[in-house]
Amino acid sequence: MNTLEIKGAYVSDPNIPFDADFDFSRDEGWEADDPSDVKFFLYLDIGEAGDIWSEHFSVLVVTPNNRPRNDPSARFLLVPYYSFSNLKEQLLKTLTACERDNWDACLDALRNCFRWEYD
Repeated sequence: MNTLEIKGAYVSDPNIPFDADFDFSRDEGWEADDPSDVKFFLYLDIGEAGDIWSEHFSVLVVTPNNRPRNDPSARFLLVPYYSFSNLKEQLLKTLTACERDNWDACLDALRNCFRWEYD
């Protein structure tokens, strides 16, 4: 089974400070002013643990009131309320659920949850 890890993450959103911390190897990071009203794109570099390479993915992080409605192709991560620890927990659960026996199978699973840079 291939273990997946987040090798890097960032946000490009005018409502989130440029220096916001999205380092998922840490326990603390950016917190929203209103944890019940969050919507931003998170860009992730994901690869196999122990390897230096990664692939680039993105996902829309949303609270329930911001959930995309009529877009079946939308890749979003729904958090009941936003906190860095809640986001980290959801992401790590998602990565664990995408672990497979080889990278191609992992990639197929990841593409169901995140938007891949080549999609």
